Amino acid sequence: MKGELRPNMLTADVKAAIMEAFNEVGGAQYLSKLARSDRRTFCTLLGKVLPTQVTGDSNNPVPTFDRIEVVVVDPKEQPKGSSGLRSCSHEEPGPLNRLSRED
Repeated sequence: MKGELRPNMLTADVKAAIMEAFNEVGGAQYLSKLARSDRRTFCTLLGKVLPTQVTGDSNNPVPTFDRIEVVVVDPKEQPKGSSGLRSCSHEEPGPLNRLSRED
């Protein structure tokens, strides 16, 4: 089958052409501009290149959330200008600790 392109060759040629065009328009600088000007397109692209599964190792496990609590707070009971929340933190990898009120 002389002269015919096999699918892997075509894919490699298309990838090479895309990379050439990417470099011609500015590479990483182009992506920075795109992130600012067209977030939807940039995030779509980002979703295509990020791993779909995140894994850790035994020395550095990926934190997981076992439970999420929703705490209803009466805004009238909060100091003026305060959201009533300080932060979310992990005492140890795994469950999300309760949100704490500002004192």
